[in-house]
Amino acid sequence: MPVFSGLLKVRVCEAVDLKPTPWALRHAVGKSGSFLLDPYLALNLDQTRLGQTATRTKTNSPVWHQEFCTEVREGRSLELSVFHDAPIGYDDFVANCTIQLEDLLQNGTRHYEDWELFGLALHLVWASQRCTQLCRGENYTTVSHHLTLRL
Repeated sequence: MPVFSGLLKVRVCEAVDLKPTPWALRHAVGKSGSFLLDPYLALNLDQTRLGQTATRTKTNSPVWHQEFCTEVREGRSLELSVFHDAPIGYDDFVANCTIQLEDLLQNGTRHYEDWELFGLALHLVWASQRCTQLCRGENYTTVSHHLTLRL
């Protein structure tokens, strides 16, 4: 299985029409169709936490526009998980997806369909230069992909 080594920059743009799970609705009063989430997205690269977005309150279509940048050595997969920031106890799972970096390298821009109950827009950039140069906005050569993940 091929692996990716180099720079990975992920821009999490937005999610569209998130649906709360039955577990998230367990304490909801009234119509479940009007339940608003407090979502955030966690990013993991090969089982290691890359970061997480800020929580957006009372929305099922959050806009984040947050970037994460890291150098990758022999990376295989990027996992994206959305949670509802619960006020008490553990945060509630909303959706997750794993993107194989091999698929991105081989297929270029691609439409993913394996999200559960979820739509998400991402902007992924990878390059061979160091993360500090890319994050400072210096000139570099990149391959850029805009992915839209939909139910």
